[in-house]
Amino acid sequence: MEGYHMKRMMITSVHSVGICLMLAAVPQAHASGHGCSFKETLRQSGYQFDVSSRPAAGCAVQVIEVAVRQGGKTLAKLKSDVDFLAETAWATDLDGDSRPELAVASRSVRSGGQGTFDVYWFEGNSLRRATLPVNEEGPGYRGHDKFLVAGHKIERTFPVYRDGDPDGRPSNGSRSILYQYRAGRIVNIKSDESADMAAPALAPAARESAEASATTSQTEERPTAMAATARPIIQGITSGQAYIDIRANGRITEYKLLTLARPARLAIDIPGGRSAMADQVVPIGQNGIKRVRIGDNPGFLRVVLDARQAKFPAHTVTATEQGLRIAF
Repeated sequence: MEGYHMKRMMITSVHSVGICLMLAAVPQAHASGHGCSFKETLRQSGYQFDVSSRPAAGCAVQVIEVAVRQGGKTLAKLKSDVDFLAETAWATDLDGDSRPELAVASRSVRSGGQGTFDVYWFEGNSLRRATLPVNEEGPGYRGHDKFLVAGHKIERTFPVYRDGDPDGRPSNGSRSILYQYRAGRIVNIKSDESADMAAPALAPAARESAEASATTSQTEERPTAMAATARPIIQGITSGQAYIDIRANGRITEYKLLTLARPARLAIDIPGGRSAMADQVVPIGQNGIKRVRIGDNPGFLRVVLDARQAKFPAHTVTATEQGLRIAF
């Protein structure tokens, strides 16, 4: 009997070692400890990635710091404010160029925890950041995202809710989206829904409207060669009765919205954007908005609207031919 137990322990030990070796193929770290901080060191292909996140104004706003080192020498560093709490990090070669990238999965601190995923890569002595495409979750999304890095693919899975479902009890299956990191961007390569996510049939008028919307969307996703190479450039901020316009050199089709509290503010992240404005702070004093602030970040431009009261006013954000309009 003693020999049997010893043999079983040896088999279990070998099995555990095998699992550890498999996991080690893609260096990965989960949030250390509890609360609102994250700190890990990852190594891959001779490079060391140090990533940490700490609260700047409560858990909702974090200061993330990333450093890349090789042979004890610091190659690049980055420090930025973000609105998500880091949970998991990977060091792996996502684009097959023989140099590893740092991938970080994060979540918001609100109920449900909306997920996001960033890829950091270095060019010379600079670190760059790529973010997920926006507004791809579809109906029924409330967060609870899970991310997995496998080879060159990034898989994002989340539950899908029906109207009336309480939080934590989704009844409409799940949805998975596959991404790849290519040439400094995270791109959607496949969207796969579970069988019970089939959309209901549309009435003729609704179908015509949906087809028109789909045509418009495809037109925007296939811009002319000139538009494809243009970066969004913010040229001015104007305000009027019940609106604020962010004026740019053209239509802004990709942006991310983040509503934050304490103090109340709305952040608009524009991937690849930059500012041509001399003043980075614009006083507003109407529509419940105190001012607009503009800040450059690695890989994106952030425009922040600061509210005059404790709660940010009701609003909508829409793309115009010359930028974005926030209507109140």
